[in-house]
Amino acid sequence: MHPKVFLQVAKEWAENAPECEGHTRSSISRAYYAAFHSCRDTVENLGIPQESHFPSHKRVIEALRTSGDQDLSKLSKKLKDLKVMREAADYDIDYRLPQQNKILSLRKAERIIEECAKKVPSSNQRGT
Repeated sequence: MHPKVFLQVAKEWAENAPECEGHTRSSISRAYYAAFHSCRDTVENLGIPQESHFPSHKRVIEALRTSGDQDLSKLSKKLKDLKVMREAADYDIDYRLPQQNKILSLRKAERIIEECAKKVPSSNQRGT
């Protein structure tokens, strides 16, 4: 499955029930996973070393950060910021999320996926 499928689901949930908090939270979560899987594929396709002692999400973020590539290092920060939004959506259920978080997470995920696509030829990307 291509990571963009997660992004498509996130957009559908965001559009189909814009006032539903469950759809908002789920949309943010799926947007993050679209970006995460794109970044993980990029790290793997570029052969960037990953620290095995880190959990999978931190492993990808750290691999991007320490890659030696300025663009990937910036991508690390963007993915980390999106992860914080996803964690709030998934875990802070007593906190009412602002609707703009949904829109912002979709935009961030789209940009991250676009930047990953620039780094890896499309023939090496999953699901293409």
